[in-house]
Amino acid sequence: MSKKKAQSPIKEITLRPYELGDETKILDFLNICYGEWGAIQKWRARYADYPTFNKDDVVLMEANNEIVGHGGIHFRDLVVWKHKLCTASLTDAAIHPRYRGRGLYARLVDVRLKLARSKGACLAFTWHLKGSNAHNHNKRIGFIEVEQFPVYMKVVRPGKVIRSGLFDLLHKNQRLKEVLQELKVDICFCLGEYEFSVAELLDRVDKKPRKTRSKVKIILDENALFVVANFRNLSKFKRITSLIMLILLRRAKIRFSSFKALLDVAHEGVTIIGSI
Repeated sequence: MSKKKAQSPIKEITLRPYELGDETKILDFLNICYGEWGAIQKWRARYADYPTFNKDDVVLMEANNEIVGHGGIHFRDLVVWKHKLCTASLTDAAIHPRYRGRGLYARLVDVRLKLARSKGACLAFTWHLKGSNAHNHNKRIGFIEVEQFPVYMKVVRPGKVIRSGLFDLLHKNQRLKEVLQELKVDICFCLGEYEFSVAELLDRVDKKPRKTRSKVKIILDENALFVVANFRNLSKFKRITSLIMLILLRRAKIRFSSFKALLDVAHEGVTIIGSI
């Protein structure tokens, strides 16, 4: 953690429960943090319309009347040998990209654990990708991994998986975002018939129109899917080595729309790689 982030003041952060009318702001916030988290119907089904829902079951962090943190909690009874155990599932934790690295996630977990204890829960559950900051933090404070039956998964919308992973990576890496904003060419990712550009992701983040530029296409195959989608959870060294391996194994092919595009990328290449 950099000194700048460690010294950033957080005294302006306030915590409060959900109130009727917060839905639109919450949905906008979750879609920024997760990249297409979902529609308002999804949030209502998970929270406001849930049979046991209480407004305290959603914790909101605010700064300057803006939501900067969201954490849900679901209470369920677990039946073990005819005995009921109250459990708490900590869900949909998110911190605004501008406020990450200040210890707010830890604070969000702590306040929900206290709420769980106050309501009689004896077990708390979380779900995170292994190696993520959230996963590592929760292990440090005593969460343990519970072995379960194998779960089988098939990706049915691979383009969206990659888009979501790269969207989140841009949020977590301000330097990379700044470098790509200044780049004179537009980088496009292609997987089969699915195609999207980094410019689209930046527009979605910053809502600033960008001029038409020459293109660099990165053509991926399905073997590259999980590597690219998981970039946000890798260390800087692993991101760079994974990217090199994708190119060497021909799982990622680069196509330049013009010689000028090649020169522009070559000129900024070291900066881009150093920012990944």
